Amino acid sequence: MANPMREVNGVNLHFRDIGCGPPVVLLHGHGQSNRVFRHLERRLAHDCRVILIDSRGHGLSERGDKPLSIPLMARDVAAVMDRLEIERAAIAGFSDGANIALQMAVDFPARTDCVVAISGNARPEGLKPSYLRLLRARKRLDRKS
Repeated sequence: MANPMREVNGVNLHFRDIGCGPPVVLLHGHGQSNRVFRHLERRLAHDCRVILIDSRGHGLSERGDKPLSIPLMARDVAAVMDRLEIERAAIAGFSDGANIALQMAVDFPARTDCVVAISGNARPEGLKPSYLRLLRARKRLDRKS
């Protein structure tokens, strides 16, 4: 079942719900969309209910007027799960998606069956200098808006 953009947690988010079985939420990294999982989603949908979310300000989702943060995006994931009437799910994420998945486990442990965190980071120091400059510039722009 495909879902259009819907109001979730005060912003219009795009998410998709495909397959049947135990729910698995897939969370993309910074600057990506849920389409990064296009090959994986087909395989998982044979045995699982796969929820693919475009995070705030990514893909087809609106950014909203709140400053972007990992805790805010974890609340968005929980709100999408509420909208889809999913009590608990496995949460898997890459990069910022991994950080959101870990935040879900901290903030919503009863909603999180397990976490797969791929290339998450606690601090940005390990990023390439060019990407770090881009993130700092974006953060400055976010503060001005």
